Amino acid sequence: MRAPKQDRPRERIYSSLVLSGTAVSAPIHHTHPLLRLHRTIGNQSVQRLLRTNKVTRIAQLLIGSASAVIQRKCAECADEEKKPIQTKPEPLVHTDAAPITIQRLTAAEKQENLKSLKYAGNSRLEAAFDNSPPMGLGESGDPVRLVQEGLVAAGFPLPRSTKPSGELDGSFGNETRDAVKAFQTTFANEGLVDRNGQPDGLVGRHTMGKLDELAGGSAPVPPQPQQPPGTSAQNQVATANAARLAALNFASASMLALQQAVAGGLDAAGIRTAFPTVVAAMDRWLKAKPEDSDFATTVQTTLSLLNQNLGASSGIGFPPASDAICSVSPCLLSGFGCTDSAGVNVCQGFLTINLDCQRDVLLHEFNHFIGMHNERADRGSITKPADAFDNADSMAEFVTELAGSPTDRCSSP
Repeated sequence: MRAPKQDRPRERIYSSLVLSGTAVSAPIHHTHPLLRLHRTIGNQSVQRLLRTNKVTRIAQLLIGSASAVIQRKCAECADEEKKPIQTKPEPLVHTDAAPITIQRLTAAEKQENLKSLKYAGNSRLEAAFDNSPPMGLGESGDPVRLVQEGLVAAGFPLPRSTKPSGELDGSFGNETRDAVKAFQTTFANEGLVDRNGQPDGLVGRHTMGKLDELAGGSAPVPPQPQQPPGTSAQNQVATANAARLAALNFASASMLALQQAVAGGLDAAGIRTAFPTVVAAMDRWLKAKPEDSDFATTVQTTLSLLNQNLGASSGIGFPPASDAICSVSPCLLSGFGCTDSAGVNVCQGFLTINLDCQRDVLLHEFNHFIGMHNERADRGSITKPADAFDNADSMAEFVTELAGSPTDRCSSP
């Protein structure tokens, strides 16, 4: 129980006397002068003084001096209690020297919530999404573990933060902060870095929002519009091909992280926990599961195919130069693109579709270029990874999903 306020000055005096070396064994109270003298100078000294006539005078002097000290100390304590307490706001836990500016959100923005099943409703993550405050170095617990899982699933492995069981440790240490910074740099064009292009390593509005989006929390996204009227065929192809390469790079990084985890002995349960997005995409498009006996081989083959598409040395023919090629099968069937022994070509129909579809057409055609045969119409016959590895369309959609984009943006690639 807290002591009454009026007793605090006497307690402080007692403490200061003890610290200064004065022989005091109990707080000072209003008692008989001889008793207080006894407590101050000792029993034998009091007895000697009692044999003289000076005891009363000495006691009065000592008590008067003590009273003056008490009065002075009490006045000081009263003055201290009247002073306002000066406090400094606690800084965000951050080791970099540069100050961090946290974006202030409007009331309307704070009404927005996380949408994915993985993150929605978690009070700490919702607070981080509102910058109230962002999550940073030194935190621990289940919210941190969920963020770690999202980072790993996005292709940013955390080997030192992964337990032998495969579960992440839920501790926001240096490794997690560095992974957050790498994640922010990857998505720098989406506002995850500061005005100088530097990541801060904090999980706030934009970083938490991107993790939520990758976990399936984004609202239905309309396809990117058709490229501006008047854009040349060459420029349309260049823009779409840049989107293809970006998607492949992201998907390849995700699969590489998974391959490293599997090679490190992570079991099926741990894989499902650490790589939920990758596992879902592999199940949907490749018919592969972490429990499969050949899962490690499937991961290795998938990564190899993604890298082959990424490094394929083929130019891209476009209209009107490709019109002669597009006038024969199979381009007559799709109208978007085709591949022959010379390389990848796009047709007139390619110039009329949205950018998402253009990206997927190029992913599809480059899969043909590296040796895949089957088409969209054959997706229903895929029952195992080997079937998917020969289907240009299924592998294209797998890459699109891993990159966090909606799939099936074309009616017939």
